[in-house]
Amino acid sequence: MVGIVANLHIEHWKADRKTNEHRALGDLYDDLDGHLDTFVELTMGRCGSSQLQKGTVSLNSQAYADLIKTALEKVATTIEQATADAAQDLVNVLADMQTALNHAKYFLMIQ
Repeated sequence: MVGIVANLHIEHWKADRKTNEHRALGDLYDDLDGHLDTFVELTMGRCGSSQLQKGTVSLNSQAYADLIKTALEKVATTIEQATADAAQDLVNVLADMQTALNHAKYFLMIQ
């Protein structure tokens, strides 16, 4: 998700500032960035660890519609996992991410 959020931020910068696209992508980035931060902190609190796994983030020029669809798929899968683990706090944050993604999908007229 970190990579998706970073790539959405790039798409926001690339979008024409005179359009709703720029604002919708900016709002989505802001929402997801905050929710992702909360999700990671809650997960770390649940695990009792402040250690993060090492990884890389790829920045690419994937279309924002594809980024949003991929993010919705990842969130849905993670909701299933969190529900199975009875992690309602994580489910709530993921639901907020899902709401932000669907809201952007509506404003950006993504099918």
